Amino acid sequence: MKEIDSWIGKIHCGDCVEVMKSFPEHSIDAVITDVPYNLGEHTSGLIKFKNRENMNKANVDEWNKGFEPLAFLPEIKRVLKSTGNIFIYCSHRQFGSYLDWLQENFDKTFFGVWHKTNPVPQVRKVAFLSSCELWVSAWNNHHKWNFGKQNDMHNFIECGICQGRERKAHTGQKPLKAMHKLIEVSTDENDIILDPFVGTGTTCVAAKELGRKWIGIEISLEYCQIASARLENCEIVRHATYKPVEATMETKREPQKGACGYAGNCSYKDSDGNCTYTHDCKEKRK
Repeated sequence: MKEIDSWIGKIHCGDCVEVMKSFPEHSIDAVITDVPYNLGEHTSGLIKFKNRENMNKANVDEWNKGFEPLAFLPEIKRVLKSTGNIFIYCSHRQFGSYLDWLQENFDKTFFGVWHKTNPVPQVRKVAFLSSCELWVSAWNNHHKWNFGKQNDMHNFIECGICQGRERKAHTGQKPLKAMHKLIEVSTDENDIILDPFVGTGTTCVAAKELGRKWIGIEISLEYCQIASARLENCEIVRHATYKPVEATMETKREPQKGACGYAGNCSYKDSDGNCTYTHDCKEKRK
């Protein structure tokens, strides 16, 4: 089993459960992560974005389907120091499962909310805006907090979703601000932060900016490469659990012609590119 120092400052490409089995016990100061939400089981209808690609049930990333929420937690508990803690961003459907497990395995648990100031609009006004996401936290009695003023102790983070230059290819990417607060109040400089679902690297970037050591694990090589570039081309270590045939990012479809012969973007095409317009096509191109 390697010393933990040999894992620091690298993105490890592989299944997080298998990769963490090589970590020494009680070697991590904090685990801060944003797990797959399994949205592929629940998403429906086209969602349009101004500064990123559209998303719907047909093109939700493969990593967002069939994820077993609790499978990684025993290894997290093993590698976490007795003074460490865990923060997990999760969906409201997963929250109860995480809370139940953490309450059985740690002295203290709590929850928090990230309020998105610019959520995706509800054009049809048939439901509430998805303007909040949850995180659940757990720690043991020996943990030290870095709270200053009372305002630092609010379990509420408010900022917008990623846009512009900060937005990368990952559809579930968290903004840096949503990670900064958790890192600042729960760790000291040079503490080791682990993100077992690092995606495009937001947690590690935030940790580096705040003078913490970091370790990232990600099963998608595409996301590992993006994270590495954000972290100034850090080393990517491919583990035996990396599966190159399982692409995690959307595969782009070739343009398909509709009944009118037009192969471009058309409001009358379904998610598979098939024409659904039965009358004289208003977007026909000669």
